Amino acid sequence: SLSYKIIFILALIKNLEKDGEADFEKVKSDYISYYRKRLEDGLPVDKKSCPYTTEYLNSDKEMTRNIIVNPFEKFERKRFIYYGKDLKNIGFSFYLWQKVDSDFIKKLKNKILEDLENYYKDLGGAGDTSIFKYKNLL
Repeated sequence: SLSYKIIFILALIKNLEKDGEADFEKVKSDYISYYRKRLEDGLPVDKKSCPYTTEYLNSDKEMTRNIIVNPFEKFERKRFIYYGKDLKNIGFSFYLWQKVDSDFIKKLKNKILEDLENYYKDLGGAGDTSIFKYKNLL
């Protein structure tokens, strides 16, 4: 319905460490940066129902709540990923991560970037996705 899950997974993949975890603050920063860049470039942030205005994107409290409630919760419910609030880490479930290799991560990222292009095709295109460049994990 909105681009949240796509952007969330791209931000997560970019920030993953070898153990399948990422610092939540880094994931959140990249997530927010993508939407800010769309605004800066004069592109619609998302569909009209999306609340992401400049003010909203600048509210750390609102963005943290929104990320946890929207894209993250959908993956957590299926037990694909988890959020260790005490450690401020977010990552793939242990059992899922054991089945992942670098080829899978590359295929996943390519598929998600394709989905992003399709999602935004009627909204000015996907825009600048260079923020999601990631290091080779495995």
